[in-house]
Amino acid sequence: MVGLTSALPSELFEWFIQGWIASITIFTLQLALSMRFHSFAIPIGIGLCATFFGLGMYVMDLGMLFPHSLLTTGMGVLSQSGFSSQSDYLLFLIVNLLYLS
Repeated sequence: MVGLTSALPSELFEWFIQGWIASITIFTLQLALSMRFHSFAIPIGIGLCATFFGLGMYVMDLGMLFPHSLLTTGMGVLSQSGFSSQSDYLLFLIVNLLYLS
């Protein structure tokens, strides 16, 4: 179709859905920051610092505790592995819902 020689991974749709859920969570938090601070640079700077902090949290296996590391956790960016069990996926959904509320 676009020059791919191998088949697409079977987990691709699952990664898209989990990435979308985590993106909505991060979007909501960034929107709240943008509405709080009426400057353009402050929410962008906070978001950039939070992204690096979230990457550190993911590396320390604490990715579920910080909203900016949920995208990396949900899509399995660094490990390229999905959740090990249904309870991990359920925890991912619950944490996202907690940050959205």
